[in-house]
Amino acid sequence: MARWFDKQLNSIKGNLDQAQDILQHALEELESLKDEQDEKVASFPENLQSTERFEKMENRMETFEEQYDNLNECIETLQTVYDELENIE
Repeated sequence: MARWFDKQLNSIKGNLDQAQDILQHALEELESLKDEQDEKVASFPENLQSTERFEKMENRMETFEEQYDNLNECIETLQTVYDELENIE
């Protein structure tokens, strides 16, 4: 019975590792987009900052920041689950 349990537990931890890797890659891509958008917003001409286009850029930036935080939180949660599973005897 213990061998079956260990095998299942290792499978779950392997899946969690894969999920973390995938989410980490997505986080890095999102961070790249966020940085690119931040540069665009920062270099936008001051006289055009009251335009609809600038507002959309700012909204995009806010969304990227919020989703970056959400994705990072997911990764941290997966790590917590993994760590807790590691402590099962």
